[in-house]
Amino acid sequence: MMAGINNLNGMSNLFSSMTGTSGTTNSWQNNTLSGLFGGNNSNASSGMLGIDFSSYSSIKSGSYYKLLKKYYSSNASVDSKSEDVKKYQEKVDRMADASADLSYSLNELMHADFSAEKRDDLLKDVEKFIEDYNNTVSKAGDSDSKSVLLKAKWMTNMTKEYSNVLSDLGISVGSDNKLKLDKDAFKEADSDTLKGVFGTSPNSFANKVLYKAEQLYSLSKTYGSSATAYTSAGTYKADKATTTANVVDALL
Repeated sequence: MMAGINNLNGMSNLFSSMTGTSGTTNSWQNNTLSGLFGGNNSNASSGMLGIDFSSYSSIKSGSYYKLLKKYYSSNASVDSKSEDVKKYQEKVDRMADASADLSYSLNELMHADFSAEKRDDLLKDVEKFIEDYNNTVSKAGDSDSKSVLLKAKWMTNMTKEYSNVLSDLGISVGSDNKLKLDKDAFKEADSDTLKGVFGTSPNSFANKVLYKAEQLYSLSKTYGSSATAYTSAGTYKADKATTTANVVDALL
């Protein structure tokens, strides 16, 4: 009889411990179950992994996603409407395209056939080079980047140093630093001189212009991502060439 009573008491204690009714010694079981399934204690709203059920409901229904989407889309629209940034980016793109075209036409010209028999083909290559060179000078003059302006100024100054030999090939350097071609004079030019000016030699005029064209392309592609290109408010800040228009005047 006593054994039956003891067994009954043992069963009672077992169920009491599981439900947390046997005193403070078993309170951790109650807290654990409540924390896991969201019981009636003060943390009742906290569920598994610390996410409360009201937040979970908002996530599941898509409320959070809609809020974030609206926030980022509104900020993106503000940025995209910034006229300063758009105008600057357009200048960057034009400068990059012009210097890329110049690099390409120079590579074609440097590997051309300079013999008298191929003079008509060479003439086309030189005409394309001059077109791209003049376009690069124009786009650099319109740039807001001091670095771009200075590189272009170096290029035009170097071209002036070659003005005498270029004139022997029928190419003149104008007061605006742009090149002009006399086709008849070019057709009569010496093949060795043409190769010396436009060939692949490291010291050739073409190679030096190519080097600056590649630098101009690199500068135009990287300046827009520079921290100095924007103010703390996120608006575009032009990299004015000391704003001394002297650089532009010397270039154009």
